[in-house]
Amino acid sequence: MGRSIRPSHWSKKTWLVAIVCVVAIAIAAIVFASNRLTARPSPELINAQGKTDIQIYYPSNLPEGFSYMNQSVKASTTAIIYTLTYDNDKRLSVSCTAKPSNAAISKFHSQTLTDKTKIPSPEGDLVVGTAYSQTVASLVTDEVWVIMNTTAAIDEESLTRLASSFTPIPN
Repeated sequence: MGRSIRPSHWSKKTWLVAIVCVVAIAIAAIVFASNRLTARPSPELINAQGKTDIQIYYPSNLPEGFSYMNQSVKASTTAIIYTLTYDNDKRLSVSCTAKPSNAAISKFHSQTLTDKTKIPSPEGDLVVGTAYSQTVASLVTDEVWVIMNTTAAIDEESLTRLASSFTPIPN
């Protein structure tokens, strides 16, 4: 004869508590995974957004090993610079400035960047390449020019994934 899966000594209340616990654990796991996949701007960047006329862009998806460097935000009314760290002690500088003329951007892309690749980005024109022996990503939006660069070695795939996830801080 088949045995019931439900132990006979478990009451309906015990079953209900068990089901609620399983659902709560599942929800917690989903929230944890969601928070790991979607980065939030650092509180320092959010605070700086109120002090500058420039829209600040940040990576909505930090690759594994990347993090915000504490107390690295430098803001003025016309620019913001902050630093991300990766591989424990390497630094990636990020600057957001008002978009210059298209001619200035074209000149930078054609005369300064070498070994460049255009990458699809929902925010604007993204180009990854090399300038002055540094790996550089240049994101041009309708109003802002975001430049990411480092003097340390960086995996181009990580930089591309990082740069293509940049999005404006919500106002």
